[in-house]
Amino acid sequence: MGFTGLLFLFMSMLMVAVLLLAVHLHKNHGAGPRPYIFSVLSLSLLLLNVLLFIIMLFTVVPDIVDRLFFLYGSIVCGMGIIATFFEVRNNKIFALATATVTLNSLLVLLLVLAISGM
Repeated sequence: MGFTGLLFLFMSMLMVAVLLLAVHLHKNHGAGPRPYIFSVLSLSLLLLNVLLFIIMLFTVVPDIVDRLFFLYGSIVCGMGIIATFFEVRNNKIFALATATVTLNSLLVLLLVLAISGM
């Protein structure tokens, strides 16, 4: 297993662990206030980005990688960072989940950018 495989495995385990922590905190301490609509939208777009990366849609259709993947990924990661800063004061559990998915998406985006530049 190469470096990228180990990095992907580590990031997947980290994301699952933090999302399980968010579910545990939600169960023990309650939901808190409802998250903002922008935060829910950005988290759903981030999860769509992760899903598209996992099912390898970007390798099946290579023409869209140059035009869409980096643009879509950077816009969604920017939305995730903004949503995390808004949600820290409102709902910390949702902010934790959004920050984790944003960080992992940003690392995957930078990894793909570095690999494609070689």
